[in-house]
Amino acid sequence: MKKSLLIISAILLGIQMPAFSQFKPKISKSEFLTSPEGSKEAWKNVRIGNRHYRHMESGHMKIAANYYNLALEYNEDNAALLYRTGVSEIWVSHNAEALKHLDNVFSSNGNSIAQDCEYYLAIAQQRNNQFDKALSSFESCTETMTPRYLKKYSSDVALRKQQCETGIKLTKERPRAISRKMDGTINTIFAEYAPIFGNVDSLLYFTSRRYEGHRNRRNSLNFEFFEDIYTSSPTNGVWSDGQRLSKPINKRRNDATCAMDITGTEMIIYRGKKGNGSLYSTQRKQNGKWKHPSKNVKFNKNNSKEIALAFSNDSTRCVFASDRKKDSQGGFDLYYSTRNAKGKWSKPQNFGAPINSQYNEVSACFGAGDTLLYFASNNEKSVGGYDLMVSSYRDGAWQEPINLGLQVNSGDDDQYFSLIPGNDRIGFYASKRAGGQGNFDIYRIMVINKPARQLPALPPLVAVNAAKEPALPLEDPVVIKTMRMTIVKGVVTDWDSTKFLKAKIEITDNATNAVIETITTIEGDGKYTVMLPSGKNYAMTVSSEGYMFHSENFNIPAATKYQEITKNIRLLSMDPGSKVVLNNVFFDTGKATLRPESYGELNRLADVFKLYPKLVIEISGHTDNVGSKAANNKLSLNRAKAVVDYMISIGVEKSHLIAKGYGPSQPRDTNKTPEGRQNNRRVEAKIISK
Repeated sequence: MKKSLLIISAILLGIQMPAFSQFKPKISKSEFLTSPEGSKEAWKNVRIGNRHYRHMESGHMKIAANYYNLALEYNEDNAALLYRTGVSEIWVSHNAEALKHLDNVFSSNGNSIAQDCEYYLAIAQQRNNQFDKALSSFESCTETMTPRYLKKYSSDVALRKQQCETGIKLTKERPRAISRKMDGTINTIFAEYAPIFGNVDSLLYFTSRRYEGHRNRRNSLNFEFFEDIYTSSPTNGVWSDGQRLSKPINKRRNDATCAMDITGTEMIIYRGKKGNGSLYSTQRKQNGKWKHPSKNVKFNKNNSKEIALAFSNDSTRCVFASDRKKDSQGGFDLYYSTRNAKGKWSKPQNFGAPINSQYNEVSACFGAGDTLLYFASNNEKSVGGYDLMVSSYRDGAWQEPINLGLQVNSGDDDQYFSLIPGNDRIGFYASKRAGGQGNFDIYRIMVINKPARQLPALPPLVAVNAAKEPALPLEDPVVIKTMRMTIVKGVVTDWDSTKFLKAKIEITDNATNAVIETITTIEGDGKYTVMLPSGKNYAMTVSSEGYMFHSENFNIPAATKYQEITKNIRLLSMDPGSKVVLNNVFFDTGKATLRPESYGELNRLADVFKLYPKLVIEISGHTDNVGSKAANNKLSLNRAKAVVDYMISIGVEKSHLIAKGYGPSQPRDTNKTPEGRQNNRRVEAKIISK
């Protein structure tokens, strides 16, 4: 018997699912059958519905609701059938239908049909964001209950009344975020949730409980199909229905998405086990496939459940939820851990108040350089079920969480929020709000720091990480803090065949010549994504066995906002005639004085001679056409000589280096623009022989 992420994060988390201890009112056959025509089939539907209804599990209740609705086509006025239909629909978040059926039966019968009829009507009203009506119904529903029922429902009713008051308050406030259901076929009649975006492969990973892959095999705990991990990609903003990952990621039981690190090489998944659930890690292999997941011992603890982990933007911090008892605030709490330079994670620490409460806090993620924490909670600040909230870190402490508002949250569950890596405003989450197709559906979300009176639209999904700011025609200016980050992504291929290459990419801080990140592309895929915080000058070097290395320079001022650059790299084979631009070789303006920021690039070029001891390279200098030709020819030659002199000083033999100055005679761009002239001022390395 395996527990799923959805069970853990819903029923077992105390998500205010109605507590059943009685199966009445009974649907009387004599009162239900009104005419011979269709009576046999109608009663059969009632009996099948009853058989599933008594299990009181979500999968069974979904089937019960379907058969009860068929029976209602025969007799739509039977009070007991209406009650059971409405209660079944509450269980599976068919909230509009539940409200219709429960309102019908309560209007005609009050609580005489069942002591908790108005209680369930109030839940349906809350689920449909009718907070005024729900508050009134919750206030009166306990008045006619016996002490036994009052004891069972009183604490839940008290919490729901607070949530309805929160909902009434939020209807008068400006929202802090907006959302839109994903276009395309990614959402189905089954549950889709826990979305995480893989920047490296531009795929959305998510969890679904679909018929595919399991056929008639269901989880014995809730009679739902087992969880599996899927991927989806957008075409012109329209998302595909999803492709189920094969083994070893998906097995015969529950497998659910949790997180992916920024390099796209490690994914955390949740696997339910008998009596608990744990986090597992899997690594992406060079062929693009995933390794067998292994239990992540750093975060799991015996006799507790760990769920919904998320990494910070630089993957040096993580947050996850656990129901461990030792330092718990109550229910599931959020914990954090940090990773040191050697890759070792610290002992998890409880966030404490005001993040954690006596209720449940789950599915968190960091934002704004780890100064914001988004998470879901079913406490009194929710408007019902789980709501998305945000807390900011100021003055050395986490502040009181704030509800993101009714543009995102509803009277039912809203959770599993994750931001697109490098974008502090746009992400994904899962919601059971009205207008959905199944249990949970996946939505896009855009966070607005300051509550907005007039809401913008989500940017069109031309590219997933759309960097263009939407127009914000607001009476009060909306301050949107943007993470100052540049995303560079693309593919590495062979120059001639465009075959995808396995390549090593190093990011170097030119000011210190320190390598700050190294990633390896996957053979047969060639994709890469790197994140460059603003305020530094970076060298990006791409190398692959049998090819000339390639370099790029990114000088990103401190004031630069979020941007995305696509840079496809084509590598030349190590053959005579191949040449590369040394983009990270710098000189003082108008001089041949080699600047220290150039040393890292030239050291990497010197390493090539270790692999090819007979290599002969021409170092050539080039200029734009500004100034006299003679002066430019002299400057270009002197700069080439300065590079050669440095390489000799670090051990490259003089006989393997040739200095040439070509002045403005070999332009690679126009000289009519500042950008073109900048591209023409360069140093190149060309293979003469090897």
